Amino acid sequence: MIIQVQTKHTAGPWEVVNRPYETNIVSESRVMIADIIRMEGQTYGNGQREANARLIAAAPELLEALQDVHTHFIGLAAYLETCAPDVIIDNLRTTVTALKRKEELVAAAIHKARGEF
Repeated sequence: MIIQVQTKHTAGPWEVVNRPYETNIVSESRVMIADIIRMEGQTYGNGQREANARLIAAAPELLEALQDVHTHFIGLAAYLETCAPDVIIDNLRTTVTALKRKEELVAAAIHKARGEF
């Protein structure tokens, strides 16, 4: 049984907006999600502030990908437990294609979190 949980967070996608002393994460509707502020004397080396912001901004896509894959795995496990082996073999190409689509969803979320567009 799959239970749908309604999220309470601001809907994605979220994006990173860089400013001289802060980096903001904002929603598509321009709602402020988070500020990563550079305090006096504080430094972020090697793009750490931007990397942190990208990871936060990717949260909605990461959550969506995890929920989608989780739901798919539940269904796949039930299918594999209840189907005869010959049916599984006959439908293997369809199953692999569906798994590849899920992998693409996960990969896109990971690429956004890493800043690899």
